[in-house]
Amino acid sequence: MRTMMTRMATVLVACATLVIGATSQARAPEVIHTEFFIESGVESRGPRGFEVVAVGRLDSTKRRCVQRRRVKLYFKRNGERHLRDTGLSSRNGVVALTARARAAPDGYMMNVTKERIHGPRRPYTCWRAHDGRRPFNVAPPSPPPP
Repeated sequence: MRTMMTRMATVLVACATLVIGATSQARAPEVIHTEFFIESGVESRGPRGFEVVAVGRLDSTKRRCVQRRRVKLYFKRNGERHLRDTGLSSRNGVVALTARARAAPDGYMMNVTKERIHGPRRPYTCWRAHDGRRPFNVAPPSPPPP
């Protein structure tokens, strides 16, 4: 009789542990909105081709969503994206990237990747963000001839 009571108690403790573990992990992580803005883009043509120095700024309600985030600079040409530079944001969310190409692109954009943060209280996700520009010194594409 005593071994049967011990087994039942063990099963009840195991079930309670599973229920507590399942409910604590079932809670969806919080998603933190992140915004990214290209503050300035300096474009130049030279003997090496076209060069862009883009400076951007991250903005979020959580500090950890701003610091040390991976940012990628892409050139857009003929409907395709070409990765040109990557870097990390500073503690204040500022990032500066430089890229070169032989010819001027149709546009350039900076993407901030999504990142999952394991905070002290509960995990949360810093959402991705992007911003793009069309180079100032590039003429818009001309319409096709009739």
